[in-house]
Amino acid sequence: MEAEHGHVHEFDLTRTPDGRTLALLASPDLEATTANPPLFNDGIGDLLIVDITNPSNPTLLSHWGVLHELALGLDVYLGVLAGGDARTLDHSVRANKDGTLAYVSYWDAGYIILDISDPSDPVFVGRAAYMPGEEGNAHSVDESPNGQFLAAADEDFSPFELRFSSSAFPGFQGCVRGHVHGSDRHLG
Repeated sequence: MEAEHGHVHEFDLTRTPDGRTLALLASPDLEATTANPPLFNDGIGDLLIVDITNPSNPTLLSHWGVLHELALGLDVYLGVLAGGDARTLDHSVRANKDGTLAYVSYWDAGYIILDISDPSDPVFVGRAAYMPGEEGNAHSVDESPNGQFLAAADEDFSPFELRFSSSAFPGFQGCVRGHVHGSDRHLG
């Protein structure tokens, strides 16, 4: 990768149905630093998809970002900012087991699902957004082995309490007071 593509904070490797090996790279703030006013939709997205089938010759296939996505854009990018660490950036990304979906932890923009069946053209599928007044800070996400659930974690620097909830258990299950580096959220 060339230096102009920023830094990589986290990455995931996946294999596509046609046998290619992809690196999904989270490069926080890349779209913010490469986009131009007034629309800010012309920069390089924070998610970089690189074909590393031949590791000695990696090829950037595509990039994706909130600013460039027509369904989201500048209104969402600016409108989601919340809490003590108000930012909109790709913190991390994970692929599903088939290498056809990318689950992107996009900090205050929440958890974003992209169809990467054609890795050269990621398609926005949907987003699990935060409710007004919530801290945000989408940190990590992973798919259950059967592919039916997503487990997600937020990074919260000053929570009042951690609550675990699940559709498998009725009601409130526990509380921890103090700093939490990844409180669980139920997305599925």
